[in-house]
Amino acid sequence: MDPITNTDYLTVASDLAELLDGDAYVEIASAISTQYAETGDFERAVELAEQIPDVYARDSALAAIATKAVTSEHGDYALELLNTIEDPILYNSAVEEMAVEFARLGKFDTALELTDQLSDNASAVAAIAAVYWQRGLKIEAIELARSIEFAQQRAMTMVQLARLSDDKAESLELLAEAHSIAEEIDSSELQVFAFMAIASGYEERAEREPALEALNRAVEVCGDIESAGLIGLSADFATDEALLQIVEAFLRLDDLSTATELAEEIEDRFVFARANLSLAVARGKGGEPSDAAKYLEEAKAMIVETEPYGLQEANVRDGLMIDLAMAYANRGAYAQSRRIIQSVTSEETQLLALNELGKLCAGAADDREVFDIAEGLGNAYDKTQYWLAVYDATTSSQPELSETALVNASTIATTVAQPVEKAEALTQVAMRFAKNQKEQTENAFLVAGNAAALIDGNFLKARAFLRLAKASQILITDSA
Repeated sequence: MDPITNTDYLTVASDLAELLDGDAYVEIASAISTQYAETGDFERAVELAEQIPDVYARDSALAAIATKAVTSEHGDYALELLNTIEDPILYNSAVEEMAVEFARLGKFDTALELTDQLSDNASAVAAIAAVYWQRGLKIEAIELARSIEFAQQRAMTMVQLARLSDDKAESLELLAEAHSIAEEIDSSELQVFAFMAIASGYEERAEREPALEALNRAVEVCGDIESAGLIGLSADFATDEALLQIVEAFLRLDDLSTATELAEEIEDRFVFARANLSLAVARGKGGEPSDAAKYLEEAKAMIVETEPYGLQEANVRDGLMIDLAMAYANRGAYAQSRRIIQSVTSEETQLLALNELGKLCAGAADDREVFDIAEGLGNAYDKTQYWLAVYDATTSSQPELSETALVNASTIATTVAQPVEKAEALTQVAMRFAKNQKEQTENAFLVAGNAAALIDGNFLKARAFLRLAKASQILITDSA
């Protein structure tokens, strides 16, 4: 088997799918049909999709194929396929995605005709307005944005156009218009986020005063948000999350005083602890290292003492611990950061955080810490994922470390014991080789394919070959 031939991998996966039934068949057949669409074989894609017994899954696959057909400039075929989708929600979703793809191809009339079919077309129209702007059709973009009925989406689209503009005066005019539109929004929660987006737009343009003005409006409206308790969280959580984002926005604008006052209004203990951490980091910037360490220790004490009740709160606290760990890492306190990460209850979250820490250490040229983190990982699969993360983070900035990371990942991946994990790890290694070391790509895919062939169970084996098919198709697309 040619290890870089996408269709060979798909053929193997398709043959294995025929041996499956029930939900297992539906999952694999759906994925294979959409992958055939990625290769441009729409006839085979639709043939497989139509054999899926579950109506919703079949319509999902047909919607994905139709969208891909538009992208591949088979618009007429896509429109015919659209009419075969029975589920109204999936039909509308396909219409929206196809409309945006038609716009990207410059077929704006077709795109807008499709949006006319939608009862709520605000997000689709907003996306098309952005495409107009990117093609230099600014007047059309603004007119289309102004036609959006939903005030919140209209305001956010104006902000998006302002960010796309390379003319500061033009951008500021659009942000001012967005501010006026935001005043029309009925929902307090949506209004808060609109004003925050406007403030961010001004911040990007280094316009501090109007940014502060927009943030102050967000503060005024925030008090009107109706509390709605999320499952497992306090009734104030949603409102306090909005306040937290406003606090962090004020900190970015160096308004520590206002941020501190607002943080005191936060009722939820976890959100307050996160705000306190942000304040600690801000207070420590530019000051004495000893003061920065003291502020972080105070924030740490508050987070550690915040006891979670239930799984949802435990997940929130884990997120807080990771934020705390990264704050220490940004100060160069890597050992402390690792200790905090190891206290997180979720092993998956721990591993993701260690990957991020490794990338941060690599960026700081602390190779010793990069290797120490790897040594502390428990199994070959986790180590492979870690070295791949380091490789991705250093490809352009530190070629020597990057090369070492890929060699380590490649070597360790061959020692992964669990066949499914081994095939996945080797597939990811093969993709990295293909991007920068073409001469090793074929062998890497061959080794990954051999590992996939050893997997017990047709479902897991089909999934592994499907992953190989997706990887090889990405490489084909990137090299085209």
